[in-house]
Amino acid sequence: MNTPSHNSQESGVTLLLAVFLMSGLVLISTTIAFLTVQQIRQSRAATYSEPAFAAAKAGAEQGIWQIKRSESSGISSCDDGSNNLPLSNATAAYCTSNGEATFNIKGSDPYIFYLYDPEDPNTDLDLSGMRDGGYHNMTVTLQSGKHNMNLSITRVSGDPVGTPVSYPVPVTLAVGGTKIINNLNGLQNGAPGEDDRMQVTLQCSSCAANDLTTMVVNTDVGMPTFPTVDSIGCAGVVTPDAGCAGTNSDQYNRRIQVTVPE
Repeated sequence: MNTPSHNSQESGVTLLLAVFLMSGLVLISTTIAFLTVQQIRQSRAATYSEPAFAAAKAGAEQGIWQIKRSESSGISSCDDGSNNLPLSNATAAYCTSNGEATFNIKGSDPYIFYLYDPEDPNTDLDLSGMRDGGYHNMTVTLQSGKHNMNLSITRVSGDPVGTPVSYPVPVTLAVGGTKIINNLNGLQNGAPGEDDRMQVTLQCSSCAANDLTTMVVNTDVGMPTFPTVDSIGCAGVVTPDAGCAGTNSDQYNRRIQVTVPE
């Protein structure tokens, strides 16, 4: 009697299909679970980000208020630390720094600004009390315009600074050019009682009344008349530590920077 032949290549096909089907279902289930967890985390982050945003805004507004109330000396420099503003369910840490300034100068009238200690603007410039020993250099860029610009630096009283002797007389800047004025700390060598704060004059002697010139000016410690309030707000499951210094994974930080021309 002949026994029926059996095709060994078809053995286990049903089992293999079942394994593939189960693997696909597991993959789909894992993907859905992962996406669900991510969505929950994003919703949680949004919930805690809102108080962090509000805290950052509160810190920025507090810093602006202090500057406008001429109380900038009460705001910590960002190099020295920060002021803390505890809120009901969040914390804000804010401080001030100084950066570059952009001047739009119209016509040939001189534009004058001053270099002084931003934390004590009404007294003689004491370099020893400023960050990194105060002003060392100034970078001036004639960004756009039709004519060259002249720059000169004197003491606020108008007296010549003495050394280096080239600074009291105009330094010429070409359109699109940059000048770096070094050794500004060498200007602070006046006699006792002499006001060492600096007066910087920008002027275009060849410009017509409607000519517009744009200049960007900065020093190695920033521009004192353009303070920037740097505010960080944080919130989380529990109220964050002072200064938003906590490292809890459930803490969310948000940052705002506002430049405030005085």
